[in-house]
Amino acid sequence: MKKVKFLLIFILLFLLAAISLGAKPSRGLTVVIERDGEIVFNKTFDERKDLGFIKRVFGFSYEKELKKMIADGQTEKEALDGLFLGIGRELESFATSLGRAPIESRAKFHPTEMEKFRYFEGEDGTEADRDRLFFDIVNCLKKRTSAVSVSFKSVPPETTVEDLIKNTVFRASFKTYFGNSSEARKSNIEKALFYLNGAEVRGGEEFSFNERVGLRSAERGFLEAPVIENGKFVGGLGGGVCQVSTTLYNAILYADFTVTAVQRHSLPVRYVNPSFDAMVSAYSDLRFKNDGEYSFYIEAYAEKGYAVINVYGSPLKYEIKLKSEVIKALSCEVDYIDDNTMYVGEERVIENGADGLMSRGIFERYENGKIICSKEIRRDVYNPQKRTVARGTKERESVADFENLA
Repeated sequence: MKKVKFLLIFILLFLLAAISLGAKPSRGLTVVIERDGEIVFNKTFDERKDLGFIKRVFGFSYEKELKKMIADGQTEKEALDGLFLGIGRELESFATSLGRAPIESRAKFHPTEMEKFRYFEGEDGTEADRDRLFFDIVNCLKKRTSAVSVSFKSVPPETTVEDLIKNTVFRASFKTYFGNSSEARKSNIEKALFYLNGAEVRGGEEFSFNERVGLRSAERGFLEAPVIENGKFVGGLGGGVCQVSTTLYNAILYADFTVTAVQRHSLPVRYVNPSFDAMVSAYSDLRFKNDGEYSFYIEAYAEKGYAVINVYGSPLKYEIKLKSEVIKALSCEVDYIDDNTMYVGEERVIENGADGLMSRGIFERYENGKIICSKEIRRDVYNPQKRTVARGTKERESVADFENLA
């Protein structure tokens, strides 16, 4: 009878302890972290609620439990996460905030100088030693408190000056002739080259010609010169800038970068082969992307009537060739206009016009003199320009009129 009574009392006490567990103050681990003798972190982490009934009611030794978990193959962080709510994530975040990122080595481009690049050595950064931090917390437990000092290790820059020197070499070039243009058109080309010169395109970035060169306006010094609009040459501010975008387009193709946006002219242009022009306007842009790790740089200038664009960056692994093929000629129409100031049989050309064409651009990549890639990158239609001819309608009244014709 006494045994039964004792058993009932034990069960009752056990149930009372279980019922009171929810009201029992939460126990946990207090972590105190010092840096240079100053406390920079002080927080208590509650025990996880899924530790098990027995441990929650009767408690356990943090130190013994953690060391047992580590002996079973867990890391210090995993063991701490297994006992205390959110400790691993919060300490990782805190440790990250203590670090200082390294200053990367850098190259500065000076396209107008003989020495195109100057190089500046980076500086090491620091980061908290996370593994050491969790190790010390586990091994410095005293009465549910772990007071530790954070230690740091150096983080070198990812890029060295030696890396930059190897990846800032001449890569490709292209030029087009504009020496026979009007003075206004020459001025526009030289101004666009000036704005383009010195551009840097970092790894992963997309370059926009319109963003770099900016609005072609009178306020910015651009002049009126012929532009192609709706299949005709008309006057417009910034005429000639498309020759700069075309020169850049070809230089970028020879440098083997990815073109993301290009627009043809409606008519063929004289300064480049068909399917290798690049028209820019308020509504169309030339864009391309640097798919590499290192920056590439654009040098742009005018020399002896040529628009010249050089590209510097990582060494080019292949030789690039571009081919233009005319698929079909498109004959121009002739529009005749009656002119009563000329005799029948006489003609006068008002607009010369020009044939149009269908063409395609081919990109080829060579390695050790052997072609390894050939692909069509464009197929274009350039409209013919209508030829306008005036023909006479006035009847001849004498033999002398016919003799004058002869």
